[in-house]
Amino acid sequence: MSSAVTTDPHRDTPHVLRGWLDRFSPQFVGLTGTEPQIQNAEGQAGEALSQADEKDGTYSVLHSSQLFAYSPDGLAHALYLANSAPGDYAHDIPQLLRLR
Repeated sequence: MSSAVTTDPHRDTPHVLRGWLDRFSPQFVGLTGTEPQIQNAEGQAGEALSQADEKDGTYSVLHSSQLFAYSPDGLAHALYLANSAPGDYAHDIPQLLRLR
């Protein structure tokens, strides 16, 4: 199962988050909550809540390009950066699934 935590809690309603995740897979789980809950989840992952940047009436949010891979034991054992290759995932996933 894959999940995503919103970085834009002001606009990412559960419905909006679901629509975005469905573009990738209906099996993905979207996580949202109050801003303190989201900050707590992101803090535990070592990520800061992205700040919105408003200029000339525009609104943008920076998103992390990092991907944390969690194993069945509930811990993040791998961190993939934007330049990670598909082979990196293919190599690690079987090993991660064995961790309990």
